[in-house]
Amino acid sequence: MNIARFKFLGPAARSFFYDWEQSIRNTAALLRTGAGMMPEDRAMHDLIAELSAASEPFAPCWRDHEVRLHWSGVKEYEHPAAAV
Repeated sequence: MNIARFKFLGPAARSFFYDWEQSIRNTAALLRTGAGMMPEDRAMHDLIAELSAASEPFAPCWRDHEVRLHWSGVKEYEHPAAAV
């Protein structure tokens, strides 16, 4: 499973990512950038169609039309075994 599928479709993703909502917004923006830069990439467009159909949170993120070349900064995760 790729990270976009995990974030938008995986039930564990909401508790795995410290700020899941920001994380999915960033992922949608990166997908939009990739789709614009590689319009011939069928797999990417299939993934976007899959997320559009199967993920309720994906639609508003996609409608925002944000683009991003790289998501830099701190990435925080919840780790139940480490209690962080």
